[in-house]
Amino acid sequence: MAQGPELAKLRQTFVRRDGEPDIGASGNVVISLSREMPRNQNYKLYFDRYCSSLNLSAYLSQQGIQCVGTIQRNRIPNCKFRNDQKLKKEPRGFSEEFFTNFESVDISTVLYEDNSNVAFLSTFVGEMPKSDVRRFDRKKKQHIMVPCPAVVSVYNSHMGNVDLLDSNIGRHHIKVRSKRWYMRLFFIWLTQLS
Repeated sequence: MAQGPELAKLRQTFVRRDGEPDIGASGNVVISLSREMPRNQNYKLYFDRYCSSLNLSAYLSQQGIQCVGTIQRNRIPNCKFRNDQKLKKEPRGFSEEFFTNFESVDISTVLYEDNSNVAFLSTFVGEMPKSDVRRFDRKKKQHIMVPCPAVVSVYNSHMGNVDLLDSNIGRHHIKVRSKRWYMRLFFIWLTQLS
């Protein structure tokens, strides 16, 4: 919904067209919302773990749209990630990168350990170059510098705006109650426009 008002053509928007793969409910929504984007002009999409998959990343890259997003580790078959017990023993800021060629598309997967471990999937950026970021250490009760992969920095810088939109909607929502579902959608849409 943050991409644009789709309420008038909601039913037609999420219908799969000829030549589009069936990636699943969330992947099909991303594909339908990306139809309006120009192809092969270095556009980039950012999404969270509910939408990302290898199939979606490969399809978007073949269409000329680069992407990066967090991904659940069980959605990446045959990838030898370390388990949670081994990752907890690693220092904060530890990361490891895996590469694959899926449907003739080079895809990078980075596992990053900060407060918890997060997996990132990208078609245009990887682990290098690393930068140092400032984090608070609870044990030492002071700020420390932690190495951070490039994919994490890129993802955080662009997904912060989505979190800001959600935060503003939560703080400044219209206080009108309605039991009709379409009225709730209308008020959400109206809040986003204001």
